[in-house]
Amino acid sequence: MAQQEKVIIDNKEYLKSELSEQAKIQINNLQATEQEIARQEGLLAMLKSARITYANLLGEAMKNTQPAAAKKAAPNAAKKAAPKKAVNNTATKAAPKKAAAKTTTKTTAKKS
Repeated sequence: MAQQEKVIIDNKEYLKSELSEQAKIQINNLQATEQEIARQEGLLAMLKSARITYANLLGEAMKNTQPAAAKKAAPNAAKKAAPKKAVNNTATKAAPKKAAAKTTTKTTAKKS
């Protein structure tokens, strides 16, 4: 039994062998792009986790350190403290994803 690869494009099933060369090229391009997006999303998730970890470690490292404003405020309470710089450790929002044609491949046995 020979196996024929099928692809589903926009909920319609096609035999890959019957597609034009241009269609096959675009399917390969789409699959490569989807793989790269998945890889980049994994990398982004790892970087976001690292950012949270670094922010938490910074907070731990700063526990025994007094802010400059607190040191100055003790001798002279009348002076205003300088504005503090905040570390932003909130997650950024991901850009909305655009809809793309769904493409899947599968191999089926063809009865001879």
